[in-house]
Amino acid sequence: MDLTNRRTRRWLYGCGLVTVLLSLRLWIYWYYPLLGHDHGALLPAMYEMHDAFARFGRIDLDFSPFRCLGLPVFSHPNGLVWSLFHVASLLFTELGALFAASAVFMVFGYVGCLSLVRGLGFRADVAALLAVGWCLQGFCVSHTLAGHLNFLQFAVLPLFLWIVIHESPSWRALGLVSFWMAHFVYTSGYYLLLTGVPSVLLAAFFLEWSMRERLQSRGLGGGRTAARNLLLAGAIAFCMCAPKALGVLNFTALFPRLIDLQKSTSGARSSTR
Repeated sequence: MDLTNRRTRRWLYGCGLVTVLLSLRLWIYWYYPLLGHDHGALLPAMYEMHDAFARFGRIDLDFSPFRCLGLPVFSHPNGLVWSLFHVASLLFTELGALFAASAVFMVFGYVGCLSLVRGLGFRADVAALLAVGWCLQGFCVSHTLAGHLNFLQFAVLPLFLWIVIHESPSWRALGLVSFWMAHFVYTSGYYLLLTGVPSVLLAAFFLEWSMRERLQSRGLGGGRTAARNLLLAGAIAFCMCAPKALGVLNFTALFPRLIDLQKSTSGARSSTR
């Protein structure tokens, strides 16, 4: 295979992307008509918002996602209201929307991993293989089968790394990182944010330690550059998801968790005897 030919490289990248998307479809429909148990949390949320938009209009101020059909969904940390899932539900059936939104996550993850590996100077076949392997890892497979499709956003972390190690990334690129950070929060993926961002930062420091000369020759930075860009993108993301964060804080303030953990666990043990 002549990898110096641009058409050959595009064919290789396209085959990798098709493999990822066909695998994703297989995971979602693996046990169809049975679905993973946590689809029961995502599908009703998509249907409710689709029904609300159909009845009250998409920009009707009398009904907004803050009301959530009378339920405190918007202020619930694990509630999904604004997301790509809901946008896709306006165009497809609920199950089709699940696949469409998940495919967007996978496409960004695949392209991000491909750009990172190619940007570090590796061959096209190595980049395609690593990108396919990253998207088809066991984490994505297991959570897709269980219905945790919002966890697939974990796949976009190589895109984060590729953007933030640039010395002067464009505002459009930083805005893309900020969008995904905010999308994590809006889709109850805040734990992905808490674990993924430090992982990106550690990966940047590792690249700086292991291939400093290669990074410098390509105009790329290391850990400190990544930390600076992540802070900037995080500040923008915080402004984007401030309504959700304030709603969660105000809602949870009404229901403080004051139960002693030791007493609750001892009570559970005594009830099982």
